[in-house]
Amino acid sequence: MRTRHDTNDDDICSQSFPGNSSGFIGEHSRRRQAYYRWRDWLMQHPAVVQKVPPVPKTSYLDAGMDLFVRLSPAVVLEVDDSRQTIRVSSKLEFMWTDPALALTPELVEMFTDGNASSLPFSVSVPRQVLWAPPVIVVEGNDDLSVLEAFSEATINQKGSVYVNAPRILTLTCPFNMIDYPFDEHYCSITFLDISITTNIYPLAWDQNFSRQLSINGEWVLVSVSNSTIHIPPERIVYTRYVLHLRRKTAYYTVMILMPMVMTSYLNVLVFLLPPDMGDKASYLVTLTISLSVFTSFFNTDMPRGVDSTPTIFILLIYVYAEGVVVLLLSMAVLVRYHGEQRGQDARLTSCQ
Repeated sequence: MRTRHDTNDDDICSQSFPGNSSGFIGEHSRRRQAYYRWRDWLMQHPAVVQKVPPVPKTSYLDAGMDLFVRLSPAVVLEVDDSRQTIRVSSKLEFMWTDPALALTPELVEMFTDGNASSLPFSVSVPRQVLWAPPVIVVEGNDDLSVLEAFSEATINQKGSVYVNAPRILTLTCPFNMIDYPFDEHYCSITFLDISITTNIYPLAWDQNFSRQLSINGEWVLVSVSNSTIHIPPERIVYTRYVLHLRRKTAYYTVMILMPMVMTSYLNVLVFLLPPDMGDKASYLVTLTISLSVFTSFFNTDMPRGVDSTPTIFILLIYVYAEGVVVLLLSMAVLVRYHGEQRGQDARLTSCQ
């Protein structure tokens, strides 16, 4: 007795498919009938039932199956400067070809009752029944596996499989904070096949898809580049995408840089206060306390592992140093002023 898994291609082709031509009227219904027959044939195909890889490797050094991937970022959801991570909503597309799933002229004639023009271009099958390459993502993704997210796969007449797997990727990026807040970052994402049976090649990102959607208000997606990584001696090719992000600087210019520069000018204005007012010290102390607001902001926003001092830190230190110098000079002016006052009082007393 033969089981379902033992069914070969000839038996599948000889089976009668549900739905007679009399039950489908019109060109549209004939396409639906062909679609149903084609999908039923795929669901019973041994390569689908057994989840057999398209091109199994015969040796360790044998070239694997070619897998094509396209990464199209949609929305930059979050950028955590202190942890140096970003969260990006992306559209991932995977494409590969399984020769066993390609249609022959005999199958096309059987599915369409001799009218090949009524055969649809592609058919969809559930993810659970289809073999999928074990592709993972490195560089800090929360969930390494990427092909578990899609629900259906589309197969065309040539046996090419197309999978659309939208994901929210969390990536770890080595942020370059030297030019903060005028900084730009390059975040990479690498696709690996843990079974070492697939060569992963990149496709150009869909710029129209990325630009038509809303990008995070603080960041601009400048470009997405790709490259291939060859790892000998396995003859396996991996793919790496690099996301180029640029920070929008209007907020930081108005809310941070300009107040810091204005504070540095206010420090100098202390010399316009008359010495007899006695408010020079309190004025400078107030300005120094106001600088602590910038310090607390940088403390929560700046990563702890910066290799070099950001330029804005140097500006903040300069403003602090300027405040200290002005405070010392003001103290010297007050000491001299009060010394002269005491001398005048002493001379007036002696004259009396």
